[in-house]
Amino acid sequence: MTHPIQPWLTNRPIVNVRKELHRRHTRPGAAAVVGQLYVGPGLERMEIQAVEAKVDIHTEMMRRWSPDNGRTWTPLEPMEPFVARHSGVDFVEVGGTKFHDPVSGLLVEAWLRQVPGQEDRPDAQAIRDYPAGIMTRQFSTCRQFHTFTYIRLSSDLGRTWTAPRQLRYEPGPDFNPAHPLDPAFIERNQAYFGNNFIRHSNGSLILGLCAANAPNDPLNSTRYCRLGALLVAGRWDPALRDYHWTPGQRIEVPYELSFEGLQEPAVAELRDGRVLVIWRASVEGYAIGRKYVSLSSDGGMTLEPLRPLGYDDGSLFYSPASIHHLARHSVTGKLYWFGNISRVPPRGNWPRYPLVVAEVDEERVALKRDTVIVIDDRAPDQSEYVEFSNFWLIENRETHDWEITLTAYGEDPEQVNNADCYRYVLTPR
Repeated sequence: MTHPIQPWLTNRPIVNVRKELHRRHTRPGAAAVVGQLYVGPGLERMEIQAVEAKVDIHTEMMRRWSPDNGRTWTPLEPMEPFVARHSGVDFVEVGGTKFHDPVSGLLVEAWLRQVPGQEDRPDAQAIRDYPAGIMTRQFSTCRQFHTFTYIRLSSDLGRTWTAPRQLRYEPGPDFNPAHPLDPAFIERNQAYFGNNFIRHSNGSLILGLCAANAPNDPLNSTRYCRLGALLVAGRWDPALRDYHWTPGQRIEVPYELSFEGLQEPAVAELRDGRVLVIWRASVEGYAIGRKYVSLSSDGGMTLEPLRPLGYDDGSLFYSPASIHHLARHSVTGKLYWFGNISRVPPRGNWPRYPLVVAEVDEERVALKRDTVIVIDDRAPDQSEYVEFSNFWLIENRETHDWEITLTAYGEDPEQVNNADCYRYVLTPR
């Protein structure tokens, strides 16, 4: 019989897992961050290395390329700065999720522009109520942020990029570096990119956007994260050598279900052509921590109402506010979900263990309960605030193993960022 809370205790493994140390942190309080991704049509990889001494701020960012699936690498070179100053105002400007599109032959990247807003806001108490041990990693301030998503293109595997083009879902002016805080710009088209692009069978690229303006929310302009979300679809125009991006209709999540809105959308195409989106939610004192599901039957232009992600037997599971990924395996053809499932009702971002993988039932749009297995979990001698989250995932194009790189924040209970990066190899069974 499957265990009701921890089905992985009795499930037959669907993958073999191998874990190894990938990169040590080089000084106290500076976590080692490493991610790899494919950036070309074949075995071309890019690796990004960084350190993290402040929450979600990566510094000393370096990159290198491999033409042969990681056997050999170019020398490391510095990346463009994480922070850009416009007329005395500091903006975070950084590339995110990438996808090599075989139709255009280009590498497509979602690019972020973000600036802090007011220091406090009406919904700050939910964040202040976190346990002190979690505050060191999860929230360093109670600031509001204004975030905007752009698209950049590269024809040389990500070495150089076109000028960013903003993704829009409402009228609004372009960014003016001479007047970077112009309210007409700041208050329109806010959006944070999702976890991945997909190329849909209808010929479009699809990307999820979150932290978007929510027209029906009376506190929209003062939220820490805005409560709207949508999908955008891009069509390649060979004559213009560019994409036409069309926004879908926005959905809104009630504040009581997620005070950070619908975050980190992971997108996949189901076998019947529907678009599946799984969202992260952040709850504190209002509801139980879950992941949420949206479906679209028209290529992302409209989304059905939200519902919790559960198991194929109709039961639900706990999941913290943490990143997750959807990926279809090129050999088995099965769709898998990678993320955190909690043994106890989560409190916001915690606990971020264990990290699991499970097959998706594409008819019920749920996780197959008897396939859930653990990739990694908290050891008895580790802090209860250790995190097995914030991971990169690729399928090796030669071996067809899944490869994960993950920084284990909190593995040192004395200093959350005394964290090494680990590599996991998952071989499907």
